[in-house]
Amino acid sequence: MSPRSYKIEETVDFAAETAMVRSMLLETWRYPEFIEHVDSARVISRSSTANEVAFRAKFILELNYTVRTWLTEDGGVAFEQQTGHGTLHGRWRFIDERPADGRGCRAHYELSAEVPPLLPVFVIESILQMQLPRMLADFRRRAEELARSELIGVAR
Repeated sequence: MSPRSYKIEETVDFAAETAMVRSMLLETWRYPEFIEHVDSARVISRSSTANEVAFRAKFILELNYTVRTWLTEDGGVAFEQQTGHGTLHGRWRFIDERPADGRGCRAHYELSAEVPPLLPVFVIESILQMQLPRMLADFRRRAEELARSELIGVAR
């Protein structure tokens, strides 16, 4: 049996400026602080423009995997699974157009995955239909919290 392929694209509006969102996305070792299903993160390597982090996450099953994340030439953030079941890669690309309310930034999220046939379809569907939208909402909330805390710091 060959792996099953999935491709997902989503546009996300953030209530924070691009530089703040970019930093949040690149600091993957902080994901357990705000992404519901990510239990732990251990830094393998880290620089100002790239990192590799080992994660433990609980969806329906516990998954252990390593992801390399880096800044792209166009100012986006790309990621690629290094270890774990299947393959996963994607990116966040910032769009010049602002959200409808004129605040913050807009980014396009792209994810491509190949999942081994031994992983049950119901697990994959749960991750894609329930966990992925929750994760994107977690990113939005975190960006809003960071922007709010920065405004509070400026006001003092």
